[in-house]
Amino acid sequence: MSEPKKRIRWDLAALATEVVLLPIMLIAGSFWLGKTYGWSPYVEITGGLVALTMAAVLLKILNQKISQD
Repeated sequence: MSEPKKRIRWDLAALATEVVLLPIMLIAGSFWLGKTYGWSPYVEITGGLVALTMAAVLLKILNQKISQD
């Protein structure tokens, strides 16, 4: 396997890990903020949805770059 393809696969693995871990961390953080400071968990969940949308857009851009190579 050539070096650029291997690097792209590592980039995809890192992005997939972020997509999986980000909602878990945001939901856990929302419950912690809710218990500690009385913040609404909906604020954190909305931020998580925005971050997931951005990650999906980045993944689509990365897939387009892979298909162009």
